[in-house]
Amino acid sequence: MKKRREKPRGPRVTSRYDPTAKPQRAHRADGPHDFITVLSSVSEGKYAVTPPSAEQVAAQAHEPVNVAGSFWLYHDYWVEFWDAHMYRPDETALLVKRAVLREEREIAQARQEVETLERFRDLPKQLAREMIPDEVRMFVWQRDGGQCVRCGGRERLEFDHIIPVADGGSSTERNVQLLCEPCNRSKGRSVS
Repeated sequence: MKKRREKPRGPRVTSRYDPTAKPQRAHRADGPHDFITVLSSVSEGKYAVTPPSAEQVAAQAHEPVNVAGSFWLYHDYWVEFWDAHMYRPDETALLVKRAVLREEREIAQARQEVETLERFRDLPKQLAREMIPDEVRMFVWQRDGGQCVRCGGRERLEFDHIIPVADGGSSTERNVQLLCEPCNRSKGRSVS
């Protein structure tokens, strides 16, 4: 019976590189060796890896560097890639980059969401009217960049119905915008 080839696992970001970590020393048959521990996604444990050289640390800022065996360093992330041998070297570097850039994008998105939620929490309660659902307010806040769509101000912001609810306007993201209080008041005077 023919043995089926396993699907490649691909590279996985396991942890951040800590340049301040002190190498430990181990004695092997061929003499003492320095090592650092790196988290492994495969065995959910740790691996002893030879510390990267100063040249490798400098190079990994621009291109993935194979530090030891299945462990790569790129943008200060440790990447584990057990089936790298299945790819050409240029493909391996490309896949390591993709794994790290996805991780960085995910962290950037999480940071933006947290900042939005923290700013949203600090808004006065009258700005968060009961009629506008939370998910619509969050979408509008992110879409409008947390600033007035007319003047770009970031103070005294209000959620404004473009078509007022009294005139049949809905509380959807297409009909809600962020305006500062002065712009919203001037809009109110000009609507007839």
